[in-house]
Amino acid sequence: MILRRIASVLGFTVVLGGVAATPAHAEPVHSGVREIFAPAEFPQGYTWKLTLRADASTTGGDTLPIDPSRLAVKLTIPAGVTYAPGEGESSGPCDLADGVLTCTSTEQPPAGSMFTSLVFPIELLVGQDTPIGTKLPFTLTFDVEGGQEDWPVDNTRSWESTVAGSADMGIAVKDLTVAEEAVTYTVVLHNYGPQTTTKFTYHETFPVTNWHGTGVGPGASCRFTSGKNQCTVRQALAPGQETEIKRTVPIAANSPWRGTKVPVELYVFDSPSNFAGSEWFVNTINPDNDKTSYVADLTGLAPPASPSPSPSPSPTGGTAAPAPGDGDGGGGGGLPITGAATMPLLLGGVLLLVVGAGAVLLGRRRRS
Repeated sequence: MILRRIASVLGFTVVLGGVAATPAHAEPVHSGVREIFAPAEFPQGYTWKLTLRADASTTGGDTLPIDPSRLAVKLTIPAGVTYAPGEGESSGPCDLADGVLTCTSTEQPPAGSMFTSLVFPIELLVGQDTPIGTKLPFTLTFDVEGGQEDWPVDNTRSWESTVAGSADMGIAVKDLTVAEEAVTYTVVLHNYGPQTTTKFTYHETFPVTNWHGTGVGPGASCRFTSGKNQCTVRQALAPGQETEIKRTVPIAANSPWRGTKVPVELYVFDSPSNFAGSEWFVNTINPDNDKTSYVADLTGLAPPASPSPSPSPSPTGGTAAPAPGDGDGGGGGGLPITGAATMPLLLGGVLLLVVGAGAVLLGRRRRS
């Protein structure tokens, strides 16, 4: 009996020990990495600053927080690109080995929380000597160690960019003319090298509403937004070449700009620079020639004439105008009795009264 009790106690102890040794991270997990917006082209020598983001939460009714040691965000970095830690708060360190950057969290989620969010700011430098046209494939994954993954489709993102040549673009304005009905000017865009560009962008900003010009140059198209004209030029320009865009801004006769001065700033972006998603990727080589401006002096144009008030009706004599409702079948009084027609009307009324009285008297005599 004593031996049997000792065996039972030892067996229960072993069970408890096994439970304690079982990892507490076998609960199901829902996780995913955030979307990455990358440009189609990276110039040589460009530093791309981005933040790797991932989210994870326990599911299935478990209330235990996720052990951060289970989570790892991994990014494959292609040849020709180097890594450096980025600026800002990070959930933990990132280590690069064999072309794979592994970022792990050292932060404990809040007590009682089933959700954790990871952020890792990093910088990727495209080598200055990476050949133009080189394809740069990236793959971002979120690994959750142990447990069941409820939504693994969100744990992988892949994209590809291409190494492009850089072109230092410059901008200038010439032939500014202010006429009675329009402002005209010419935008000159120059490629200072070192590479040929096939697409670049320039903006026009202004403090007034709808300073929208018409007319474009070869390969140029403009999109008008509030306070800005965004123009893209798809034209091959070798170093030393330039292109011109002639612009016309109509000035309507009732334009509120008349009698004022309108300052306009123009800014060209070095190539390649473009949007990816909602992010603007800017390549800056020499900022000194990227900006210019002009002032459209419209003080010599006559301001829009203010509308003149309607003249009030002048008295004309004779019969007065009918009151509201007169003459339209709506009732409300008769014609006024004034002027030369008064006497005939009175005589006619008296004659009717006399005739009516005579008819009454004649009728009484016949009855009697």
